[in-house]
Amino acid sequence: MAAAGHEFTGYDETRHEGSAILMLWDENQKWADRQGLSAGDTGFVALDKTPFYVEAGGQVSDRGRLTGAGVDALVDDIVKSPGMTRIHKVTVTSGTLNVGDKVTAEVDVTLRDATRRNHTGTHLLHSALRRVLGPHVKQAGSLVAPDRLRFDFVHFSAVSAEDLRRIEDIVNQAILRNEPVTTAVRDTQEAIAGGAMALFGEKYGDKVRVVSVGDGRFSTELCGGTHVRATGDIGPFLITEEAGVAAGVRRIEALTGLGALDYARPRLHEFERVRAVLNAGTDEIVAKLEARLQTLEKAIKDRDRKLAKAAAGDSGGQGQRVTIGDVTLVCRRVDDASKDLLRSIADQIKSTLTSGVVFLAGPTADGKVAMVVSVTGNVSGRLKAGQLVKELAPIVGGGGGGRPDFAEAGGKDPAQVDAMLAAAPEVVQRLLGA
Repeated sequence: MAAAGHEFTGYDETRHEGSAILMLWDENQKWADRQGLSAGDTGFVALDKTPFYVEAGGQVSDRGRLTGAGVDALVDDIVKSPGMTRIHKVTVTSGTLNVGDKVTAEVDVTLRDATRRNHTGTHLLHSALRRVLGPHVKQAGSLVAPDRLRFDFVHFSAVSAEDLRRIEDIVNQAILRNEPVTTAVRDTQEAIAGGAMALFGEKYGDKVRVVSVGDGRFSTELCGGTHVRATGDIGPFLITEEAGVAAGVRRIEALTGLGALDYARPRLHEFERVRAVLNAGTDEIVAKLEARLQTLEKAIKDRDRKLAKAAAGDSGGQGQRVTIGDVTLVCRRVDDASKDLLRSIADQIKSTLTSGVVFLAGPTADGKVAMVVSVTGNVSGRLKAGQLVKELAPIVGGGGGGRPDFAEAGGKDPAQVDAMLAAAPEVVQRLLGA
């Protein structure tokens, strides 16, 4: 219930004419009663009556504007203050707000209606969850905003795709029935005893507002939020995500109304594009896509095997083989190779060395640099692969590390690959102390 002198009228209206300004504060929360708030000022306004909802029960605050004789101010937020249930955070765009002035307080109806849809949607979702998953489901938090709803609930495991579909269907069926959404102020204990759901984290007085869907059998909850007049006002309901947020607590995010359509349309468009590329019927897309991926993966593996064999067996070309003391260093440039391919080539070359170091590097398909260092076990005690990478990678603007016998790194400057490979023998000689 609103505090005396600060009456909330927002359940019945979104526009209230003749609201009196009781107090003013500037943006630093200092009294501004004498000078008022003028164009360009940001501050806070207390009204005797207001239709603006203040954030509570998961529902965000309304936004809108205050207008009067020669004055216009945007309401950016609604906040609470000791002894006052609603303080309007405003930005004055023209004129001056003064204590005692009468203004028209008008909520942004588009945002309020979207918020209403999502709030009633959470009630339907709560009921559907209990019907599908069981009566142990209880609300553990929520967010009701114009652009989405978020509902946290007690449950012991992830919700299956099949159950999510059932939950979504139950909510949409309730919406299609266009059942009336009614409210009544009742004694708290009587309402709870009558089956009304009390929500997580809420503090209730002796009297509470009870929101019921239809005859109340589908959903009856204690709730101080704003709601649609009938479930059909919600429009389509679409679950977009289900995830865990804490031990024994799951979260569902969903959209309603035009928000659900805006989410679904581009995804449907992309689906149709994929179908056209694959030249597949709706029920053939997955099978055709999997077949193409398998063919592509096989082709890549075959190509990589041939490249690895050719690169490992090529003692000339873009590379060098240097003997430093009792260690053979093989440096080689390999273009457009993934790190997996570089590892494979390095392993093949190392298998031919008694005591050796293999250093492979090259530009990648995305314009960066990949490199690997592989060291035989009898050399890794004297020259660690990770140290060699740290010495050489900065030449191509990169870094990395790894084990004594193997390391890898990346870089940003492909133009310096040859310079890095040319520098390797001197660095290896220094690290070996040869």
